[in-house]
Amino acid sequence: MKHIIYKNIIASTLTSVIEAADSQSVKSLLICNTSDLTAYIDLKLEHIRRKETDATLEVYSSINTYYILRQFNMASGVTLILEENELEYDFNNYHLKIYSTQTVDIIIK
Repeated sequence: MKHIIYKNIIASTLTSVIEAADSQSVKSLLICNTSDLTAYIDLKLEHIRRKETDATLEVYSSINTYYILRQFNMASGVTLILEENELEYDFNNYHLKIYSTQTVDIIIK
């Protein structure tokens, strides 16, 4: 059985789609604008620099950000599918994150 992840992304929230070391391959990433308004989407990789431990919390510092999509204009009801070759990166050292101005759904295979 294939491993599929479903996420609802709330507008104006930076959200981790895949944390570093969570996965070794992504076959596809589907992003659907479920809002009635146009969404502007950032999909980016953040490089992990170090892990700092506080008494109550662990903080990851990122040193570099690499955009896959930057201020991508997605009309209401539109779905974007990114394939495996467009999503190849070092899963051990990068977080995949998304920011959208509107509510979107994500499906990861």
